[in-house]
Amino acid sequence: YPGAINVGLDSLQEWAEGIEDKDREIIIYCASGARSSYGMRILNQMGFTNVENGGGLHNMMARG
Repeated sequence: YPGAINVGLDSLQEWAEGIEDKDREIIIYCASGARSSYGMRILNQMGFTNVENGGGLHNMMARG
């Protein structure tokens, strides 16, 4: 997806620790939507307030 950053679920917390703006818009995608849901919970627990589960690959392509 144009402008996307590919961060694996195992690296998500480490990546997020480097972001100071907790209100930054973050939309998470994965192949089916299940891992992105888990990623959203991780970020919410870290204090991020503007996180959206974009769903699976089909949803991502439809947004483009």
